[in-house]
Amino acid sequence: MRAAKVFRTIWRINAIVILLAAVALLVAILSVAAGSMFRSDAVPDAQPAVAAPDQKEQLHLRPLQAVEGTTVLRGDLVVETGKISYSSSSDGGQTRNILTIDIPTGKATWLFPTHGQVVETTYRLELEQDEKKPQDEKKPLADVFLVKALHDGKQEPHGRIVMTDPTARRSAVVAEHVTSLDSASMINGAATIVCQRGGRYVVITADPLALVKLTEREVSIPQLR
Repeated sequence: MRAAKVFRTIWRINAIVILLAAVALLVAILSVAAGSMFRSDAVPDAQPAVAAPDQKEQLHLRPLQAVEGTTVLRGDLVVETGKISYSSSSDGGQTRNILTIDIPTGKATWLFPTHGQVVETTYRLELEQDEKKPQDEKKPLADVFLVKALHDGKQEPHGRIVMTDPTARRSAVVAEHVTSLDSASMINGAATIVCQRGGRYVVITADPLALVKLTEREVSIPQLR
């Protein structure tokens, strides 16, 4: 009887030890799982790679935005300058390229083959207001950019004016050797662009849908006496 009592005591102690070991093992598994979910180097927090890792500049792809009236997402590739400048980015970022993603196919396309340029000025052209069709008032037709090349980190004084469709998947150069892009708007169904070249104003008209230049005229301003 005494021996049986001893064995029952030993069996109970073994059961308690096994239970404690199981609880400790469960706690360890849960701790490892929680650590892998919340550690700071988790994969979902990684920034998508947009350029080779040996690039000297810190390129950053801004959040993608839906282009109204299309199935395309669009985002600017920028270099953060830390200061406000007259550029396509109001908060000081210097735009170097534009990425578009076609939602149905997932295909991504860059507007330019490299980031060796600065998109200095941007204008969006929209459908002219029609009182009979107010819903079409803000429909985008095209974008107009002044693009200047970079050489040895310095921006060229002259550039080219590039017109694209709203998705930035089609583009055309409508002017070259331009120092500044002053305005772009829709007038009588045509894109009307005012820029400066060689110390003179130039007025350009273009078809915003076909992305074709229609006319180009230099403006002669009479001198004041």
